[in-house]
Formats: sequence, C-alpha cells, structure tokens
Amino acid sequence: MVLSPGQRQVVEHRGSDLQVIACAGSGKTESISRRVASLILDGAEPSSIVAFTFTQRAASELKERIVRRVADAKGIEFRDRLGPMFVGTIHAYCFRLLQDHVPRYGNYDILDENRLAGFLSREYRSIGLGKLGARHWQPIRDFAKTVDVMSNELIRPEQLDGTPLGECVRAFREALERYHFLTYGSLITAAVEVLEDPASFERVHGPLRHLLVDEYQDINPAQERLIELLAQAPVQLCVVGDDDQSIYQWRGSDVSNILKFTQRRPAANTVTLDANRRSRPRIVQAANAFARSIPSRLAKEMAPVREGVGDEIISWAADTDVEEAETIAETILQLRESGVLFRDIAVLYRSVRTSGTPLLDALEEREIPVNCGGRTGLFLQPEVALFGEIFAWFVDGDWRDQRFGNTRPANIDGIVNGLSRHFGSGDEIPSLRKYLDDWKAYQLRGLRTISLVDDFYRLLAFLGAHTIDVDTPLGSARFGALARFSELLADFEHVYRRGHKAFEGGERVFHAGRDRGKPYFYALHNCLLHWARDAYEDFAGESSVDLDAVDVLTVHQAKGLEWPVVFLPSLVKGRFPSQRAGQPQDWMLPPDVFSPLLRSRYEGGDPEERRLFYVAMTRARDVLYLSSFQRKQRSFSPSPYLLEVTGRAPAVTPTLTVPASAGAGRPNDVPTLEIAFSDLARVEECGQALQGRGHSVGGKESRPAPGEPDVRPADSDGIGRRGRTRHRRARRGSRARLGVT
Repeated sequence: MVLSPGQRQVVEHRGSDLQVIACAGSGKTESISRRVASLILDGAEPSSIVAFTFTQRAASELKERIVRRVADAKGIEFRDRLGPMFVGTIHAYCFRLLQDHVPRYGNYDILDENRLAGFLSREYRSIGLGKLGARHWQPIRDFAKTVDVMSNELIRPEQLDGTPLGECVRAFREALERYHFLTYGSLITAAVEVLEDPASFERVHGPLRHLLVDEYQDINPAQERLIELLAQAPVQLCVVGDDDQSIYQWRGSDVSNILKFTQRRPAANTVTLDANRRSRPRIVQAANAFARSIPSRLAKEMAPVREGVGDEIISWAADTDVEEAETIAETILQLRESGVLFRDIAVLYRSVRTSGTPLLDALEEREIPVNCGGRTGLFLQPEVALFGEIFAWFVDGDWRDQRFGNTRPANIDGIVNGLSRHFGSGDEIPSLRKYLDDWKAYQLRGLRTISLVDDFYRLLAFLGAHTIDVDTPLGSARFGALARFSELLADFEHVYRRGHKAFEGGERVFHAGRDRGKPYFYALHNCLLHWARDAYEDFAGESSVDLDAVDVLTVHQAKGLEWPVVFLPSLVKGRFPSQRAGQPQDWMLPPDVFSPLLRSRYEGGDPEERRLFYVAMTRARDVLYLSSFQRKQRSFSPSPYLLEVTGRAPAVTPTLTVPASAGAGRPNDVPTLEIAFSDLARVEECGQALQGRGHSVGGKESRPAPGEPDVRPADSDGIGRRGRTRHRRARRGSRARLGVT
C-alpha cells in the first residue's frame, strides 16, 4: 500500500504530541501500524509503547499489521521481542495495571453488564436498593446506569453523602470489595487512583515513551483522565479519530475531547487524513455534503480516490415495510447472481429489533444465509424459550411468551411438546417427561452443588442435539443460540456461587455463595423472566473465513467495518433519526452532581443522530441503497436525513437495479486472519480438514467482530469437545472478555 503524504507524516512525526484526524476510509489502521513499526525500527523499546484500541477486533488487526511490518524489516525472529508492547483496549490495560501493581487485585474478576445485573439482584437487600424504587428490577437497571455514569464522569461517592442513593453506592462498593469484583467503569477509576499515587505512577510511567489512542472521539472523561496521566512528559501522545464518527455518547463518550485537543495541548501537531480509499466518488460527495450539517465539527472534507462507475447511490421507497424487505431480499439474490458474494452485502438499521423482523423473515423464506446482530431477543428462539420455561416450572413460577405479553403459569405439557417438536419427529420424545421430573425433584432437594451448564449439556445430549447440522446457516444459528443460553447460565452461576472470606470474632471465616436448593432456582427464574429476556442478544452467527452470509447489523455495530454493497432501509421519520434521541431521561443522580449539560450528552440529540447516519453512509464501498416505506399500521414520512441526501422523496420502486460496479472493487490490504473455533477444531478430527476449503491469510476486513464458538457436539456424550470448550471459555471470565492474553 502506497502511503499518502498525510500518512507519511503520521509515520514519521517525532518530537511532540500528534493529533490525527482520520476521515472515513482513509487508511488509519495502516498509518498507525506503520508508525508503531517505525518507532521500533528507530530503536524504541517495545515495552515503551502502549496503543489503545476501542475493540478487541481492532486490537487484533493492529497487532497483526505491526508484527508483519516489523518482521518484514527485522526478520521473523524479532517478533519474539515484541511481547512487552501493549496493544489492546483501555479496559484490558487497566486490568493488567491493577493486577501487576496492586497485589490485592490479583484475584479480582470483572462484571460485565449482565453479570452486574445478576450481582445486584443477589445483593439487592444488602445494598439497600429497595430504597430507590418499589419494583425489584427497575431499581437494578437504574442503579447500574447510575454507577456507570459515576465512573465515566469521575463522580465521587462523597458527593452523594446524606442521600439514600449515597448509602446504596457505598454499600455497593463494599459488596464489590467483599466478593473481589470490578465493573468496567470501576476498572478505569481504580487505575486512575493508582496513577495518582506518586510511587505507583513512577513504576507504571517510567518505561513508557509512546502512547497511541485510536477512536479518540469515543473517549469518556474518566478515560481522558487516564490518558492525561499516562501522557505526561517525556511520553509523546498520538491520538487518532474523527469527530464526525463519534456515536457512543450514550456510553459517556465526549466528542469535545477531540474537538479541543489542540487547546489542551497547543504544542501538538495536527495531520488530517482525508483521502477516502474506500468509497466511490458519489458516495464520498454525498457523505461530505451531509457531514456539513453536523454542528461544532472540525473543518475537513474527504477526497475520493477511487473512480466513479455507474449508479453508486440508489434511493427508493416501498408501500409497506414488508414490501421493502421483500424487495431488498430479491435484490440480494440478483446481486448474488451477478457475482457479488453474500458476505459482501450488509443491511444496516438504526435498530434491528425495531425494524429488522420483516427482512429477517424475507431472507429466511428465500434461504439466504444471514449473520444478524443487534437483535435483543435470545428468547425469540423457540428452543431457548422452552429451556427458560423449564426453570420457571422448577419453582412453579410464571413465564412470558412475548416480551410485553402477560405472564402465565409454566406448563410441563407445553415444554415436553415443544422440545419434542424441535428436537424430535413431533411425537413425544420417549422418557422426556420422566427425565425432566427426575431432574427437578433431585435438584430441589439441595443435596449437591448445582452445575447449571453441565445439567444443560446433559439435557441437550438427551434431546439428541448433536444431530443438528451445524455446517448450515440454520444449524449454526440454532447451536449458537444454545451456546448463548449456556453463557447466560454461566453468568448467573458466576455471581451467585461467589463466596467471600471475612474476620468474625477474631477468626477468619468463609461465607459460601448460593449454589443449591429451591431458593437458587427462584433467583434464576427471577433473572430469566425480568432481565435475561430483554438483555441477551440472539446469536449473530459464527465468524468464519469461509462463511458466505449477508450481514444484518445496527449502525453502531457496523462502525469500523465496510462492505461493497450496503442497504440502509427503514429511513422514515421517527426511526432514523430516532424519536427518542434528545428526550429527557429519569436519572437517580441529583442535578447539582449530574448537571443538565452532562445529562444532555447521554440523552443524545440531532447532532449524534447525524453522526450515526454519516457513519452508516460511509460503510459502503461501491453501492449504497437508501430506502423508506410509506405505511405500516399507520402512514410514515421519509426520514429528513434521506430527503437531505436525495433532495426529494424517493419514488415507490418495486424492482431495483443492480449496478455493474457492485463488488467490482476489492480491498487491497490484507486483513487479519479470522478462523472460527468450529473450523479449527476440525484439525483434531482430520489434519487435512482445512486444506482445500479456501482458507487464506486475510479473509475480509469488513467482517463483524467474531462471534462466540458454537457448542457443536463431537463425542460420545452428545456435547463433546466444542461444547465443553465453549463453556470453559464462557467461564474463563475477565481476562478473555477484556482481551488480555
């Protein structure tokens, strides 16, 4: 890849801080990787370099490119010397910092959003969450959001002294210490506290000379404080980002960090990477024009590099959302017939959950393979709903068939009939009812520690789940959903079985976690019914080097990815921009602690929605389809953003054109190799298994983040190595989740 003049400046700049404004498709990853490689070739010690990325996927790609560049220049043997260099997420860095420099964090574990909810449910009374609301799960949701904001904004618990919320926050922090847990937010604040101690700061900061921060526009105030501490002289700071692509304000990101960087660091140089190597000219021009409507942005404009070929932006409309979905599905088939691979096509929604169901139905009807992300609804899978109802039946509890539907008593007849239908021939599976009755009776006696995942695997083996063909998209999705359900069970076990040690009466005693009996299953049922149904997403498909499937994602999930052909459907008023953007939310934090200005950043508004639409447009390489529909149960108007881009309301078009340019241009640079565990496991079965399957170093840069491996059975007990490895990875916990190796 020939570097542009701006990219060469990024690679060669030395002596001061550097701000890189990287427009969409401008080759920032290649620029950063070559800069790091250049620093090493100039004599910088690998241990003196820290590079922060926003995701684990981005870290993997950046590391691969750095290693390749250094090995090309220094030889393969030199790769072993790169171990001390850190390339990863900020959370991974902070976790390693705490474990390396603060001995008491050596056996701490991380609570992600779902585990945190389970932990708050378990400790509901000890924390006193009943003071904050009448219903069990609403205070949990609101409190989890509150402590996340406090971490992001570095709000101290002392600022809430004398309030019920302050009492709960203190009790929550004590509970985390008692059980040796950290949240993602407390990881950052704990690392900041360590660095504010002079002795610890010297140990961490002493070897550091170069700090690089990718996706700088998405940094929140706590992360900015961490960067500020690490980037003190003689460390040279290089930040890379694009204010037009700041789309995570609802997570606390503050775009002013990148907008005001040169005010805080006036000696810094600024380089703008404006050459868009990704998209064709008309897409670039339309994106440029739309970006000018974003308020308070850095002045810049993308310059197209690729040649224009025929239709590049196609706007159209359908009578209904169902007809819109049918037309997209038919066009995808035409694209495939013209030579475009399914995996080179993406359909991006503001919300898959709100708008994506008609398309998913249309794709399934035509047997078009699909990877679907962003659809909160693991329990939309009928098998998963039945497994959840089993645990409701264990405690004679209620179940809900639909997300907002009424509850009903869990019913063993419905469970047996449903499982027989999905795992058998339709007739009742022999002895299934007895199997479930015996399982329930034995576990409710409380005679032994419960292992939810092991019991689940035994049930799958009894049902004959190993007969499902996971080499088909449908089979892979089914087993992936089972894997997600096993992860749900593992998350619950992780927090409910955790014990702690304490001194009582001068003696050290151990308080065991909850691990058996009917109360344990009561808690599980409560979690399944009131949290997990809405929190756990369906399986998005396993990323594989030979999987050819259409990607259906939210725009947020598409950030950093690209496809030759992109569809942006459901561009109607109220959906994109979202009618919820900018609406005031209820906050537990008082205004004097959490000001209206800070609240508005989390609540979003038109500027944030415009940045999101800009990101969506710039995912397309060759062809961008923009569409709306006119009615559903009521009439819909086109999105104002669609009207701004096209200049007029699109006409109803039952058949779309397939431009000759679609998929004609392929990325030149070689992306990271991505091999799913299910593929790699075949090596154990047959050493020749991967040969002749089209695997090569590369794959596709525009793939979504890799999905979790499935639980494909492989040995005599019906679950096998893959399923057990999947569960071991689910329970491995924090280091794997954070990308620490």
